[in-house]
Amino acid sequence: MRNEKYMFMIRRGIEEGQIRPNYQPLMSGCGKVYGFEVLVRWPHPEQGTIPPNKFIPFAEEEGFVDEIDRYVCEYACREMKQLMDALGQKFILSVNVSAKHIVKGHYVEELKATLERTGFPADLLAVEITESSLVINLKEAAQVIEQLRELGIQVWVDDFGTIYSSLNYLRNLPLDTIKLDGSFVKNIHDGFVDRTICETIIKLAHDLDLKVVSEGIEYEEQFTTLKAMGCEYFQGYHFQKPMSLDEVKQYITTVKVLDQESLA
Repeated sequence: MRNEKYMFMIRRGIEEGQIRPNYQPLMSGCGKVYGFEVLVRWPHPEQGTIPPNKFIPFAEEEGFVDEIDRYVCEYACREMKQLMDALGQKFILSVNVSAKHIVKGHYVEELKATLERTGFPADLLAVEITESSLVINLKEAAQVIEQLRELGIQVWVDDFGTIYSSLNYLRNLPLDTIKLDGSFVKNIHDGFVDRTICETIIKLAHDLDLKVVSEGIEYEEQFTTLKAMGCEYFQGYHFQKPMSLDEVKQYITTVKVLDQESLA
């Protein structure tokens, strides 16, 4: 497909609301829902479901991934605010942001405007930045993180453990949470090395007063092992797949929700 045609198709997908958020639960060690990560899905009316690993890299290459970031974030904040109001409950909502978007210079102002339009509380929003983007854009990202924290927004590092220079930025950036990369979790029972890496990362995070989310939990054994290591939060298909808002509404009636006031 020619680039121009594909770009038009993506922009049309945004305008017509085809590209939309799904939500995967973030779970506490006691089995309660802590929040939801926003994951992009595109159920195209003619071509079927188009995976994000196909259209997101294209959008980044063509320079308009920030449009998708803005659109999906606002969509999710509005949906979740309405759901929280209806249920009288609070959830952490984590959203991913691309490296190119966060250093463009207007990201914080855009996000602040999104929160004002949707009414979503800043202290319940977490911005996930991949570890690789932090390393590449450390100076610019540090300024943005400071501004986000001033607004009360949490900042999480995604895919933690995959870049060699992790310790350098952990020492200098005001972060809240790290997400343990699922590649370590996957093999935690198959080898001494991955188990040791998980234990080391969790201990390091706690020593720096950071919380840890373990990604990619597929089996009960992974959950119980990481919980025993002291990991606070968990995410993966073992608990639930990404869901549409309607599916979330049904799901939330079957589980308990962690009291956000207890996290202060």
